[in-house]
Amino acid sequence: MSSKTSVDPGELRAAAHAEDSISDDMRGRSDKAIGATKDAAAALKGWTLSQALEMTAATWKPSLDGMRSRASTAAANLRTCAAGHEWNDAAASQDFENADARTQSAPAVMPAVAPAFVNRDNTSDPGRDPRAARTPGEMRNAGPMHATTSDSPFG
Repeated sequence: MSSKTSVDPGELRAAAHAEDSISDDMRGRSDKAIGATKDAAAALKGWTLSQALEMTAATWKPSLDGMRSRASTAAANLRTCAAGHEWNDAAASQDFENADARTQSAPAVMPAVAPAFVNRDNTSDPGRDPRAARTPGEMRNAGPMHATTSDSPFG
């Protein structure tokens, strides 16, 4: 493990762009697959295979839509992370530029950015602006991500 930590916001945004591309690709392909499955079920009406195909289409559509939605949400989260790193770098550099005889600790407050993974129905979520409207790409049922020390590479 390296003792140097470096985050490039440009790379985070590039990863967000890739996630958006994955989400866009999945939309057309999953809709096409579900449509073809439904068409096959309709063509085989009266056969037991028809019911199995209908069930497959009905159960796979929410799963495929969920995967696409998570890719879109991940893209939004990566962009929020990139903005947070840029904000933090700017705040830290201001501490050094404006340093006098006293020590400073970034007295500014990061602007409230509501990442897509925030559950807006839970008013106890930190950083949530209760007046903010839901964005189209936001997942309604997702909760905030939680990490434990066992998840961290730092111990």
